[in-house]
Amino acid sequence: MTENQLDEMATIMEFFALRKDDQIIAVGSFGSRDEETAWISLMYVNSKNQRMGIGSSLMRFLEKRAEPLGFSKINLETDSKATWAINFYRKFGLFIFKKEKSPWGYHVWFEKNLN
Repeated sequence: MTENQLDEMATIMEFFALRKDDQIIAVGSFGSRDEETAWISLMYVNSKNQRMGIGSSLMRFLEKRAEPLGFSKINLETDSKATWAINFYRKFGLFIFKKEKSPWGYHVWFEKNLN
């Protein structure tokens, strides 16, 4: 991603970062897909800090942040080969509603109703 692309994304999305010892260890962002749907475009935890509950906390934070903004559901996408991510999202009640062919395999789209 170029700096210009990141700057453009920052004008239409909210970004959140978690720091530990002056290092960013996790990031998340969401924007609006439509009036009722928040789109989680980024969710990442540094590999050294995984399996500590940080990703779970980040997911709950993003959900709680979306609700008061009037969103009734969230969407996100991942690669179909990222089975660890698919299992993680399912743990939070997200379900696959779309599978889309890509040059490297498939993308899967998840959704969750917030109400």
